[in-house]
Amino acid sequence: MRLYRALLKDMFYKAGLVSILDWLLYQGARFSHRKKNSEFKRVNPELVIPPDYFLYETYKLDYEQFFRDGECTSKEIIDWTNKYMQPGRKRILDWGCGVSRVVMHIDKFIDAYTLVYACDINKQMIEFNTKNYKKISYSLTSYLPPTNYEYGFFDLIYGLSIFTHIEAGMQEEWIKEMYRILNYNGIFLFTTHGKFFFSKLLRKEKQLLDMRGVFSKTYQQKGHRMMSTYNSQEALTKILEKYFKILEFYDGEIHPTKTGGQDLWIVKKLP
Repeated sequence: MRLYRALLKDMFYKAGLVSILDWLLYQGARFSHRKKNSEFKRVNPELVIPPDYFLYETYKLDYEQFFRDGECTSKEIIDWTNKYMQPGRKRILDWGCGVSRVVMHIDKFIDAYTLVYACDINKQMIEFNTKNYKKISYSLTSYLPPTNYEYGFFDLIYGLSIFTHIEAGMQEEWIKEMYRILNYNGIFLFTTHGKFFFSKLLRKEKQLLDMRGVFSKTYQQKGHRMMSTYNSQEALTKILEKYFKILEFYDGEIHPTKTGGQDLWIVKKLP
């Protein structure tokens, strides 16, 4: 099935019709979740639900899962990183927050003195977030670094499925930027497309990945879900070790339920 989808996607890429494929996939998601989403909205009228396309682009067009998984993930992030954090007042950044699926819940799992920040390259999503989630400090960022944050500003940065949508040539630049804005001994948690997702690639794409250690499928809109990057553990480790100490690594193929099959990295800033 994955190979069939990869072949279909490749046909649309070659024909210059990827935006049409994206629209078709979005409409399919709306149709398949319409009854469940309608019922969830009826039962939970107090919840602010992001626009459907935002949900489709950043996660899944499933209202219930959006809220439930977001809360679960925020708890997991704090649980996974707490043992590495220094005592005292902290600053946390959700890098690539989308429509706040995770960050809206994180105050439930941190102390009252921790400050929470979030950023994204999508202006409309940042406007939605700023209007609806007042406890979080949001910023609009560029697809290219640097950000506007000061050197050593954050104690913890997490980025879920962000490197998966950054072109191969820009990944190290963003790793450098995470290093810059993290405090001494700061922690960076992030995910990448690893072995679990390599079956989505065509043979020629897999050969390029094997040769370079990274492969990107480009798309006209930077950071969009239709643009995907795949990383080998070995190649990315060589880059990371210039800036960070790798504390934990989980292969998504071995631990498919940990972060949806993506590889999970927890690293600490080097002095």
